Amino acid sequence: MTKVSHYWHPSERQIKNSEISSHSRKLQNLLGKKRSLIRETFQNEALGGAKAAKNFSRFSDRIILEHIIPLTELAKRQEKNWAICATEIFGTGYLSPFDPLNLILIYKGKASSRLKKEFESFLYLLWIAGFRLQAEIISFEDTPKKIPMPLRFIFGEKEILSEFKKENHILFQKQIHKLIEKKIKSLYGQQNMFAFNQKDEEKFSPIRSILEFDHILNFLHSDHLSEFFQFQKKPKNIEGENFPLSILIENKILLPNEITLFHFIWRFLWTVRFHLHYLTNRPQKNLTPFLQPLIAAKMKYPGTRNENYQDQFMRHYFLSIRMLERLERTVDPMCFRKISPSLSIAQRIFLTSPQNMDNPITILRTLEKANLTRKSLHPEDISLIIRSSSKLRNLIGDPEASRILLNLIRKAPLFLGKYFLNNAGILSAMIPPWQRFFGITRISPKGTSYLLDQECLNVVNILTLLEYGFFQKKAPLASKLFKTISEWKALYLAALLQKIGETIEIDSYVESAAIGRNIAAQLGLSEAEQETVYWLILHRDILHESIHKTENIKEKMRNISRKIQSPSRLKLIYLLTIADIMSSRNDISTNWDESLLQKTYFRLCNRLRGNIRLKQRDVLHIKQQKEMLQKFLDKNTDHKTLKEYLNIGSYEYWSKFSTEEQREHFNLFHEYLNSSLKIKYHIQIHQQETIITIMVPDLPDVLSYLTKRLHEIQVNINYAEFYAFPSIKTALFILHSPWYGGIVETIEESIQNLTILLKFAFDEDAKNFEKILTENAFPELEKYSILPQKERILSPAHLYFDHHFFDNRLFIEINGRDSKGCLARICATFSKHKIRIKQANIRTYGVRITNTFHVTDQNEQKITDQKLLAHFQDDITNILNRNFDN
Repeated sequence: MTKVSHYWHPSERQIKNSEISSHSRKLQNLLGKKRSLIRETFQNEALGGAKAAKNFSRFSDRIILEHIIPLTELAKRQEKNWAICATEIFGTGYLSPFDPLNLILIYKGKASSRLKKEFESFLYLLWIAGFRLQAEIISFEDTPKKIPMPLRFIFGEKEILSEFKKENHILFQKQIHKLIEKKIKSLYGQQNMFAFNQKDEEKFSPIRSILEFDHILNFLHSDHLSEFFQFQKKPKNIEGENFPLSILIENKILLPNEITLFHFIWRFLWTVRFHLHYLTNRPQKNLTPFLQPLIAAKMKYPGTRNENYQDQFMRHYFLSIRMLERLERTVDPMCFRKISPSLSIAQRIFLTSPQNMDNPITILRTLEKANLTRKSLHPEDISLIIRSSSKLRNLIGDPEASRILLNLIRKAPLFLGKYFLNNAGILSAMIPPWQRFFGITRISPKGTSYLLDQECLNVVNILTLLEYGFFQKKAPLASKLFKTISEWKALYLAALLQKIGETIEIDSYVESAAIGRNIAAQLGLSEAEQETVYWLILHRDILHESIHKTENIKEKMRNISRKIQSPSRLKLIYLLTIADIMSSRNDISTNWDESLLQKTYFRLCNRLRGNIRLKQRDVLHIKQQKEMLQKFLDKNTDHKTLKEYLNIGSYEYWSKFSTEEQREHFNLFHEYLNSSLKIKYHIQIHQQETIITIMVPDLPDVLSYLTKRLHEIQVNINYAEFYAFPSIKTALFILHSPWYGGIVETIEESIQNLTILLKFAFDEDAKNFEKILTENAFPELEKYSILPQKERILSPAHLYFDHHFFDNRLFIEINGRDSKGCLARICATFSKHKIRIKQANIRTYGVRITNTFHVTDQNEQKITDQKLLAHFQDDITNILNRNFDN
């Protein structure tokens, strides 16, 4: 006989029976009319797939029992042979017109040729009637191993009927044990550690999910297993009754709201299956990209403003699959309770479950305990957690709940996983915008559908594996960097929420970043971490450009470094980019490594720290920039001043600014040299931002003086750069400040008003600048209040020293809470400890300040006194832990 995976065909049997063939037209008409009626019923009723499948199943069984079997020798020799319909025993109560019928002939000892011939005649009648068949002749001793599922009919000699009935109880047990063991192992077995989008077509196969669940339900209601599971007897099969739903209701397996959900999912998935079969005219198993838009159109999905009709259909499809899995987990505990003694995985030690979960915090504490002890949760606990997850909404803003959730996102065990947090509804309850994001579907450029929330969870999973050192060979730099970061909460939260704004039609990057910042505040992250989450989501693709486009690499590095602004953020965005790339790959074993990104990282790291040694090509670049500046200037330019200005040897300066910006700096330098005043400034308003360029003498405490004066006239600094040029004895200070003009003031009026303020602040001092500079005293701190301990923890002060930075410079990075006058006091602290600032990059992110300084001692030598640096660090921390706003 043929294998179960092949369809039965009469050409293999060479049957010649004119009497049987005379009935072919009658049987074909009978089945054809019923199929037409089933199709008409299916097309006229919304989500009518389940009803049509139930009707066709009943009719197919009836036509076989009443019209086909009486024509065979099986009916004429009833004293010896028998045939039973297996649908009500352990088959399925649903059937599509294109589904094959599974039939078996059971024999004991040796099958007679007469019995085989009668069975083949029966198969031939089924074939000419129009049924697809899968048939098998098996020995009675092999029935537990070889019986195909789902099974429609069983044939054999009558004398072994009683013996089979005795044995089928064990058969049923083995079959259900095998199926449920597979379900349980999906929860507790060894998980696939890779979170990539594997080429697994099962998620696009509604047939598999439907039939497996239907198989469990049919086991639950069978006469033998009803006693085995202590369920009620099988209810009567009333015409038009939704049979699986009646099982769930009668045995009180699901709650009322779960029954309503199950009813919709059941009808929806069977309707999808019917459309798959009718469109392909065969028992199509997988929902391929080509068929997705066709079925969406057949089911009359209109689409919305934010998603097309295919996205809308696939979102409902994925949600149905997820909800069906969630409902399966409520059935699994009852099955597991009975088969656990014979299940090898039941020997695992389960976590002791709490007495009750009325208090929602108990749910999170139970998950945390499972995470810490690495023990499994019992299926009944998982079922209870799923049903109680909606109570977690009452814990929004609770510090303990937020702490546990963040730890679970970071280090959820593999047997439980971050996907369980999503599918069980825990993320939707604790993060309200996630409920709208849950199940959102998009179509890739290749035409395949994917889930946005699944993509984000894949990235989070890769971050966890990177932190565990799982990819030390594939991503060695990222594995090392993970050990040096402190803002892991911001990194994991940004990875989780990076696409949460794509459900809205407006700019998804800005919307996702804004939602991420709000959720970070809700989960108790510090103000600095909130801004980091916002920035990471807003610029999550910034490093992808360096991989895909290699032209104009220096200009690109300059633009990227201006956006990243600090080495600490470079580490975070680098880790997020690596995780994003690795999560999108189908197979991590492909020839990919992080060498391209490594080069980008080191270039940006050197640029952000100023650690750029002049190589021959860099000297050539400076020469080219100077030549371009000479060509860009007018013919009437003072060549003597220009020659002096071109003595600037800073590669950082020549590579960072454009030729147009350098021309403006030169014009300001020309005014500075030809003026009696030692401070010159230029104001420009561009793109809602005020840019002030200040030229001053290169003196030790000049930056402390400038920041103090700007604070006195209430000029806020968002971003600033400071360069000391010893070759021309001049320092350049460029600051970017918000423009508050708009309708109230025009650009000209704003420049005029700001010029008045700057004249008030600087012009009088510029007449005798060196003397004024020496009188710039360090501000007193005693009269300013110390921050409360809680606020100091939320906004920690942090200093980073790099002693291997440059031959004669020390690199210092300062992070902490920003307040009025804080920057001026930080710069004054350098003057207090006689530390000279040679270059500085100053950034303020709303409530957070991040500054990088390149410093030397007064003799322009590298600072090696560790006691001096320790006192300096104490003073800076003292400033950052005080409140100057009042």
